[in-house]
Amino acid sequence: MSFIEIKNLKKIYNANKSIEVEALKSINLIIEKGDFCSIVGVSGSGKSTLLYILGCIDKQTEGTYLLEGKNVSKMSENELAQIRNKKIGFVLQDFGLIEEETVIENVRVPILFCKDKNLIRNFRNKAEKLLKDLGIENLKDKKVNLLSGGQRQRVAIARALINDPELILADEPTGSLDTNTAQNIMNIFKELNKSGKTIIIVTHNMELAKYYLMQMKRLYHCRTFASHSHLPLMLDDRVPEERETAMQIGALMLDLCEVLIICGSCISEGMRREIQTAFEKGKDVYWYDSKMKPGELMKVENWRSIDDEVQIYT
Repeated sequence: MSFIEIKNLKKIYNANKSIEVEALKSINLIIEKGDFCSIVGVSGSGKSTLLYILGCIDKQTEGTYLLEGKNVSKMSENELAQIRNKKIGFVLQDFGLIEEETVIENVRVPILFCKDKNLIRNFRNKAEKLLKDLGIENLKDKKVNLLSGGQRQRVAIARALINDPELILADEPTGSLDTNTAQNIMNIFKELNKSGKTIIIVTHNMELAKYYLMQMKRLYHCRTFASHSHLPLMLDDRVPEERETAMQIGALMLDLCEVLIICGSCISEGMRREIQTAFEKGKDVYWYDSKMKPGELMKVENWRSIDDEVQIYT
């Protein structure tokens, strides 16, 4: 049983109205415990919408979301609140802190909704240890409106960790930080992942994505969204403003990846050339289509045979 499994998920805003927007279309995704996943895409591509659904804040219009084998859409509001409080930690781009409160009081916020008496009783000790681990123990009694961006993000991470969640969801956690601070924050997530936390990060920062793509040694190169992936890429090279990015990511990963997975029923001529290059470099190449079951892949034995499975466009 997978930790997270999404099947044919759709999210439509203003359904059946003239301003209807399909934010997510037929998403299939499997995430195992301990995965470190990045969801990458331009603004408006549905990244945050997907994250809110994964975090049990929003609900899909169609499809199924299974969390540890349980259907989230069938849970009561009380059950969803318990999952958000116990299993999930949230880290937001704008930090989401209470500006006039101290660091320690911001970290306390999840405890206000917690029913674990032991955690409530030992909050101070655990919070101080977290702040020490994050290098800001000397700021515990300082108001957060006096902190730098990097310090605030560390406070937000401490708050996300105070209930010891299994899953950490981060929405553009480095979006407002300088390059060095952003990399330091990402290294914190990397260490948390090593400790066993499942981490899903949303970002439009391609440089950051490239840095962490190098840790994965796998490429999931997709038309809309990759299924059964450690690293789904929300890229569509049919869209002019995304095409260059998609090609850059693909070119970068051809030298680093072990496996190339092509998702979708149509690919560009440029992507077709990448497939040929992957074969020439001895890479394993697989093809996935949304009609297949999540996790089901078809191995491509010859790069020319991909023409029989997908539509090539220019």
